[in-house]
This record gives sequence, structure tokens and C-alpha cells, in this order.
Amino acid sequence: MDLDLAVKGAERLNALQRAEIFADALEPGVELFIYAAEEWE
Repeated sequence: MDLDLAVKGAERLNALQRAEIFADALEPGVELFIYAAEEWE
């Protein structure tokens, strides 16, 4: 399962920082993708 999030202010974070934000809350097998609003459009 993939989880895509468009997060305001995410453009200030690199890929590792973005992944660390929610890593502890994810279930195994769920891939997290965090995009800035501008990247999502």
C-alpha cells in the first residue's frame, strides 16, 4: 500500500527528513511519499 501526502512546507525538507516524519506511525509494508504542494501539481 502506498500513502501519498501533499504537505505545506515540505519543500524545505530533503527525502530522508520527509520519510522520518511519519516513519514511526507506519505499519510494515506501507510506503510513504511526501510531496510539497507544488510538486504534487
